[in-house]
Amino acid sequence: MFKSWQTEARTKILLSVFLLQLAGSVQGATVGQLSGNTGVWATSGNFSTIYAAATVGGVHTVESPQALTAQNIANNTHFIIESSALAMAAQQVSLVVDYVRGGGTLLLFSNPDQGGRTSANQILGALGVGLSGSAMSVTGNESGLSGSTLPWGTLSSTDSSVAGPVANLNGASLNWARTYILSGGQLLSQDGSPSISDAIRMDRFNLGRVYVFGTRLDSNLATGFQTLGTNAVFFQNILGTGSLSSGLPTGFVGGGVGSAPEPASFALTAFALAGVAVYARRKRS
Repeated sequence: MFKSWQTEARTKILLSVFLLQLAGSVQGATVGQLSGNTGVWATSGNFSTIYAAATVGGVHTVESPQALTAQNIANNTHFIIESSALAMAAQQVSLVVDYVRGGGTLLLFSNPDQGGRTSANQILGALGVGLSGSAMSVTGNESGLSGSTLPWGTLSSTDSSVAGPVANLNGASLNWARTYILSGGQLLSQDGSPSISDAIRMDRFNLGRVYVFGTRLDSNLATGFQTLGTNAVFFQNILGTGSLSSGLPTGFVGGGVGSAPEPASFALTAFALAGVAVYARRKRS
């Protein structure tokens, strides 16, 4: 029964990703958030600045927190999960893995102030080794200073979260406080500890990406209440904003006329079409 449910869920995700690819030229990112996250991107509260930065110009959509179901997660180009000390159900972990491998972008936060890294490591363990050649994990060690956000380290990476498309942040710093130290994956900084590499790692898995955070760099305290501050622009880069007034669909690079989709976009479309065919065949039978 679990296998049948898993196949149905995977088919729904592939079909929805295909439809998102078709609509990508006229819409920006659609960000989903897991219900139960203690930090929520919203118009008010401790994450209102990052919400404003993400939705500036109406390019991107940030949805209210929602349950982790195939139908909900398949509608999102990006999905936010804040780790807890409790383990996730096996079906939920499977959904997240399928979502990422199918082309979704996962923002996975752990927060030492909340004491949660169990579910983050559960997801990362299920994803396994990414394109970097090493598996990511959230260690029990910590770095930084509690209660004080400082510009630690220097960004240095060709990943779009650092290099653009909104702004090239190479050479810039990000504000963060106490963080779990992360391991594995791709580094976004070449500095020693404490550095941004302590607090942020990323990796690619098939068609999707995972950004792991050892702390909440998206809180108002970390962003400094600046919608155009470095922390906020870093997340705008992740969402794939082409400019402050126009969006660029997930999987595309560049920002002007003549921008072309990455090879992964073509692969994603073909992969999704295969899912559509499977779905149609199953419906007929």
